[in-house]
Order: sequence, then structure tokens, then C-alpha cells
Amino acid sequence: MKQVFLQKGNVKLFDVNAPQPSEKEVLVKTYYSFISSGTESATISASKVSLLKKFSQNISANSSKVIGAIKENGVAGTVALIKEKKEQILPLGYSCSGKVVQVGSKVKNIRVGDFVACAGAGMAHHADIVAVPENLVVLIKNKEFLQQASITTIGAIAMQGIRRASIQLGDKVCVIGLGLLGQITAQLAKNSGATVFAIDIDDSKLAQAKKHGADHIFNASTIDIEKEIAWLTSHHGVDTTIITAGAPTGDIIQQSMHLTRRKGKVVLVGDVKIDFDRDPFYSKEIDFLISCSYGPGRYDASYEKEGIDYPYPYVRWTENRNMQLFTQLIESGKIQLEHLTEKIFSIDDVELAYEALSQKTSLGIILSYEQDKKPKKFFSQQLPQAYEDSFNEFKNVKIAPYTAKKHIKVGVVGAV
Repeated sequence: MKQVFLQKGNVKLFDVNAPQPSEKEVLVKTYYSFISSGTESATISASKVSLLKKFSQNISANSSKVIGAIKENGVAGTVALIKEKKEQILPLGYSCSGKVVQVGSKVKNIRVGDFVACAGAGMAHHADIVAVPENLVVLIKNKEFLQQASITTIGAIAMQGIRRASIQLGDKVCVIGLGLLGQITAQLAKNSGATVFAIDIDDSKLAQAKKHGADHIFNASTIDIEKEIAWLTSHHGVDTTIITAGAPTGDIIQQSMHLTRRKGKVVLVGDVKIDFDRDPFYSKEIDFLISCSYGPGRYDASYEKEGIDYPYPYVRWTENRNMQLFTQLIESGKIQLEHLTEKIFSIDDVELAYEALSQKTSLGIILSYEQDKKPKKFFSQQLPQAYEDSFNEFKNVKIAPYTAKKHIKVGVVGAV
């Protein structure tokens, strides 16, 4: 099967064996997968930075790591680890949609033939076939929405930010950063009954946000945002500021406290360095909250891999239930994603897709696997032999729907 990997800063398509699902996983034939302009671009950029430069960026912390590695593995072992890190090949992708072709023996709510959306770094890859735990899979009722449903992972991340904000009807909510995550967050805030203030430095992104529900838009590079928001909120400030931007400093957090009312909230969803002056938060008693990815259950192996769900009455919105709701919003037309998912590339043209992403003309790109069409002739690269051992769990599997046995045997114990 075809799968996308990152090798030394370059995106490549390799031919690998299909994964074999465990008893708690489902095997999905991918129809679409979504390339995120944020997370994946950052991963690729980081992989292009030399180890020496990475080391020099934080000499104190990295020196401690190297010294610890030498104590544990010796000089030769540490050199081997560094070389392995340098040559590392990483699978890409964490959000996709498709059709279930096989289920594990302990999977309860998914059946062969179901159309689904899948999530999870290290699982929902850019690949022809993926094996994903049941708690990271949700049903899609209408096949026509599979393309948009490939963005479900990012939608669940945005939704968890909304959950952390605890938005109430009539709240004034400011969204800082109108990339992919910010555009979805602004729509979700509007759906929650809030008045939405959207901030960015890109006029085209601001126009998109305005078109899809934002009440007020501001270009941070051309106007005095604090003055404008103060005027529009009767000098109180917004109830909640949600940060969906990425930044290497804490300046955005610092600015957010000036936009937020006394006893309001600031919710950090984006990748921003947590570094800010305590005094304004203290004097205004602002709550500073961080949103953890898709929702409760994320990074909990017992939930994600073992399929142990949290009790519904006590944890109403898990990452799976956030994903479910987001797909329902897509199917009901209450959230619009066409402008975010308009660029589509075949998996065979994946290098062109990432090149288009690097030009920053699109917030995201969809890879199409054309599963219902006659497959193209595919000339793939073989995964280097040095890495075959790390994919031993991938076995060639014959994919076929489950069929019941011809004869059902019944045993009766007790009085009849």
C-alpha cells in the first residue's frame, strides 16, 4: 500500500505492507486525508533544522540531555542514537476518512461497511489503509460528506477549545489567529450564540472569517485593537479570548489580557510560548486555561488504545464525543468547510500537495485516494531496508467483509 513519510525534511511516498488491526482496532480503507497547514508544516520545518542548530537553540537543556544519554548508553551508544535521530523516517498525517473493511473482535460500535472519520497522530496516517482504535473513530451517516469529514480531527481540537471557554449565549468572544484552527473556532463560537471578534494580520483570512459568521474583524497590523474592542464592549472587554495562533513568544497572551474583561477567560489552543507578565492577570483575576487537543481521553492509553470509555454522566464530552458532534455539524450544514477544503490532490501527487502547502495559499489540503475508481499505475519507493524492522507489525492482510457461518449451533441447558 502507499503511505506518506517524512525523511530528512522531504515528503516521500513509500510502498509498505498494510497494517493488521488489533482486537480493539478497525481497519479503514482511506478515501480522504487532510494535510494541516499548521501542525504538519511545523513538523516539516523542524525536520529541516540541523541537529547542531537545534542544540544551540537551548544549549543548557540539551547539554543535560546529552550528558544523561552518555551516562545511560555510553559515548558510542549516544552517537548511534544521534545518528538514528538524524536519519529518522516519520509517518505523516493524523486526520482521515474512509470505509471500514475489517474490525477487531472486541470492537463494539463499528461494523464492516461503515463510513467513518478517524483521528490520531501515529494512527490516522496519509495511507491507503489505516488501523485505528475504536475510540478514535466516528460514524459518518452520509457518504457525500466524507471529503469534509477528513478534517474532523482539527474540528475536534477547535471544539475542545470552545468547551474550555464555557461560552454562554450572548458572550463576547475574541479569536486571535485565523488559520485553519481559528476559522473553525470562530464558526463554533458563533454557533454557540456568541458575538465573535476575529483578529489576524492577513486580510484574506479576515474576509473568510467575516463571510462565515464573525461579527467584527480586525487587522492587528493596521489598527489599535484594544481601543476598537474597548469601544465595542462599552469599555468592559470581551468575556473570553481564545488564542488559536502560533507564536515563539508570549506577546499574544500578554495582549489577550488587555482585551479580556475583569474575571474573564483566556484559553490557549494554539502553539504559543507561555511567557507573560503576571500582574495584569492578577489584577483582573482572569482565568488562564489551556485546551488539550481533541478533549478528555487524549494521551490516555487506556482510553485511546484499550477502548475504555469515560462514564457519560461524569465526562460528557470526550474526544470521541467531540468528534461525533463535529461530524454532525458538518452533515447538518451548521458549519461550513468548503473554503477550507477546496484544494484536492491525488495521493500519487503528494509531493506537489506539500509544495502547494508551503506556498501558504491554502489553509489546508485534502489528499484523495480514489478508492472507488480504477487505481492508477503506481511506481513507489520501497521503504529503506533499515526501517523495515520498525514496521514489522504491518502484515499483508486479505481484506474482506465479515460473513456469518452457514450453520448456527444452539445448545440448551435446563428445562425446556
